[in-house]
Amino acid sequence: HSAGLLGASCALIDLCDNSDPRDVTTLIAEVAEENTSTIDGKPLALVIDGKSVTSLFKNAESLKHLEKLSSKCETVIACRLSPIQKSQLVRMMKSADPTNLTAAIGDGGNDVSMLQEAHIGLAIIGKEGTAAAQ
Repeated sequence: HSAGLLGASCALIDLCDNSDPRDVTTLIAEVAEENTSTIDGKPLALVIDGKSVTSLFKNAESLKHLEKLSSKCETVIACRLSPIQKSQLVRMMKSADPTNLTAAIGDGGNDVSMLQEAHIGLAIIGKEGTAAAQ
């Protein structure tokens, strides 16, 4: 919220810290199959973590649901991902629709592959140093 990416007017789909991977695959399938990009008139925003990404990338159908849901969202925020997961998510969105424009923001060496994969890579100098900005 503090970065301005998630407004109060967004319908937040939070897939972080989900203890049962079946919950993630079921939830994402249900939301992805709905023919809307809003919930109660609010634009969708997705927050997903590495554990959920791992669960969804294990199954081709779940991966397609993630791709479909992400395409409906105004904002997608991924946190606590491995470097390969970061670049895989960016690549997934780029291949989902050739008109998608991807942007990635990172501040460390573990963000470099994601920044290079995105159409727009924003490297910032942060607590982890300048590795991403070089």
